[in-house]
Amino acid sequence: MFATMLIFCEVTNPCDLWAKYCEIFVDDLYLRSIRELGNMALELPHDELKNMALCEIENILNKSDRAFSGTAVLFGEDFRKLLPVVPKKSREGIVVASLQRSDLWAECHVFRLTTNMRVSLGNLTDETRKEVEDFSKWILDVGDGILPSLPLSANGESNWIRIPNDLLIKDQGRGIQVLIDDIYPNLKEHYLDSSYLQKRAILAPKNVDVDEIN
Repeated sequence: MFATMLIFCEVTNPCDLWAKYCEIFVDDLYLRSIRELGNMALELPHDELKNMALCEIENILNKSDRAFSGTAVLFGEDFRKLLPVVPKKSREGIVVASLQRSDLWAECHVFRLTTNMRVSLGNLTDETRKEVEDFSKWILDVGDGILPSLPLSANGESNWIRIPNDLLIKDQGRGIQVLIDDIYPNLKEHYLDSSYLQKRAILAPKNVDVDEIN
């Protein structure tokens, strides 16, 4: 619908129109994805839907010799998360269909963040800021797959990484309790304080770990 309005209507400011009504526009894409996949329980990240909608709008405009150019767009996709859902496509086809492999990049001027704003804000000491910067870089290196990989055995595959010692919990016998005490100090005194709880979280990869921590 948005592409149709751009083609047949005199829209003076497409960016404002998109910002105001994008929630309505992406609903149509979501419902169509449900029909195509025949999955009423389908869940797609909201940022992923917005990016898919923008790509489809550009394709429709290109077929009509129109362009969605000159508009600054902030893509919200996390390229380290799930790939898009594409009906009846092979693994290779799904990868090619992802925003990261889109032909749109040839027409985009990409701006990249060079400063960690979360680190620069707040009353952090120089030592703490350096620790946060180093940890942030390490996390990004893990996601980008550029850390050196190691095998667990002489004949094993090199698909493991070494975690820095300062990130490890040394007391393996009381590891979970040490983690809880570090993230939630004096929990018994603050467990009813919503602001105290909102500022802290422990992430776990498996539900069994979540149950044990809880």
